Amino acid sequence: MGVIAIVLAAISVAAAQDEPPHSKRVDEIQALFDAAEPGAKRWHTGWLVFNAVSTAANGAAAVLIDDDRSRVGYGIGAGLSVVGVLDLLFFNPFQTHTAASRLRAMDNPTDERAERLLAKIADGEREGRAWHRHAGAFFVAGASWWAINEYGYPQDAWIQAGATLVVSEIMFLSQPASILRASEKDVRISVVPWANGLAVVGRY
Repeated sequence: MGVIAIVLAAISVAAAQDEPPHSKRVDEIQALFDAAEPGAKRWHTGWLVFNAVSTAANGAAAVLIDDDRSRVGYGIGAGLSVVGVLDLLFFNPFQTHTAASRLRAMDNPTDERAERLLAKIADGEREGRAWHRHAGAFFVAGASWWAINEYGYPQDAWIQAGATLVVSEIMFLSQPASILRASEKDVRISVVPWANGLAVVGRY
């Protein structure tokens, strides 16, 4: 019995030695991602569903309604909603809704790899509200105005362009930015070897 206990203890020690060292910093980043995930998923899924439903509704109306003026408006609206769906699926830099699962899926989540992912997610939140995103919304709104105006409906063109801008700005401004704020507030000081002495290094 004593031999069995010794063997099992040895196996347990060996298994523990094979496991990667526990990192408090990785756990901190994982907890940060876990806390941000529900709100990020609500935002991403909510806008994705909104644009998908808008695409289907506008597309159906454009096909079923006989009035040319309404068909033009609904057709352009469907096209704009498709742009929104494609943006959220493939081009939007916001990736906070996938951060927790991506870090958890890492085979060896070292501090360095976790920090790189943290910086990438924070950059995505920053880019999601960057000036070029707003400029892109203005461009799309302008394109919708031009298209509808070309059909001879200037009043509808202004209404569509204005609605496009309002919806785009609401989407941008409602985007969660908790990871960005946390990373900007994260200031840590450490002492490291340097030349013939020590150096104080700050991370912010």
